[in-house]
Amino acid sequence: MRRTHFTRFAHGLKATLERERLTGLARRLGQCWRLRDVTPQRLVCSLLEALGSRRVETVADIQRAFNAQTGLGTRYKAFYNQLAKPGFPRFMRAVFQELLGTWAPHLQGRKL
Repeated sequence: MRRTHFTRFAHGLKATLERERLTGLARRLGQCWRLRDVTPQRLVCSLLEALGSRRVETVADIQRAFNAQTGLGTRYKAFYNQLAKPGFPRFMRAVFQELLGTWAPHLQGRKL
């Protein structure tokens, strides 16, 4: 893979995972209203890290990755409640579509 691909990948990832962008998207889609320990950016980054780097069998596995990544001591229930919100699937779908749109422009406009 050429260096330009890595650069484009890094810029796209950074832009998509920007705190303000994810917070606005989460609020628009009903994922969050108030920002507490489990912010949209922290949630997405911990999900990407957990699902991309280890075997995940339970929500507790993701919650432990979240706590390790953030240095917080977020309890299971508080973490789970963020995943249980009706806006969570819409939010994650939108994040995934933005990532795909950034990395593969020729896929834009197609239904996933």
